[in-house]
Amino acid sequence: MERKIKNGDKFGEWTVIKAYSSTKGTRRKSICRCSCGVERELDNRNLLNGQTKSCGHKRVENITKARYAKTDKRFIGKTFGELTVIERVNNKGRTRYKCKCSCGKEVEVIASNLERGLQVSCGDYRKHRTEEHLEKFLSEGRKKLDEKLVEDTNLYLLDSGLSKNNTSGCRGVYLIKKSGRYRAAINFQKQYHNLGTFKTFEEAVEARKAAEEKYFKPMLEKYKDEIENI
Repeated sequence: MERKIKNGDKFGEWTVIKAYSSTKGTRRKSICRCSCGVERELDNRNLLNGQTKSCGHKRVENITKARYAKTDKRFIGKTFGELTVIERVNNKGRTRYKCKCSCGKEVEVIASNLERGLQVSCGDYRKHRTEEHLEKFLSEGRKKLDEKLVEDTNLYLLDSGLSKNNTSGCRGVYLIKKSGRYRAAINFQKQYHNLGTFKTFEEAVEARKAAEEKYFKPMLEKYKDEIENI
């Protein structure tokens, strides 16, 4: 006999807030809240047999932390123009770093602006900026971007984190508001690959990761030395 689930029962990260919400004649389901605040209707059997333990936020957090760690390796302690990167200042969205300028002033700078040479000092034009100075670092930034382009592929983008427009928590996975399903997609060598739509976020994430293994991994391994020097 299937165990009866009650309000307040916990299964992994899930807490049952409304048990047996489905209609008669269908599988019993419960409304559950994850420890991160996400609420979903879940099949009771999946709760009881441990098939679902959370909304998947921890996995996304671990993926994000790993990507940030790779980015930190490229930036922290490095000097870009007059700026020396000290530490990361955010854990969500576009990467920003606290930097110390050669004049002693500390500022927060978006990582991509450092990478592209768009910000090379604290911004005090009287101390640092001349037209020649600006053109020099813009030219160096463009050169760095060109060096990352191989086989119609930007190596930096293969290994970069989430864009500011991503709201799902996983790169290449998007919620289709009208249907409530998740779409997974991947861009590689100027080609867009639609990986399909999925009922759950976890399924879409799995599809995206499989595509990264197929498309990104061989390229990243092939140009491993170049990436480490970026």
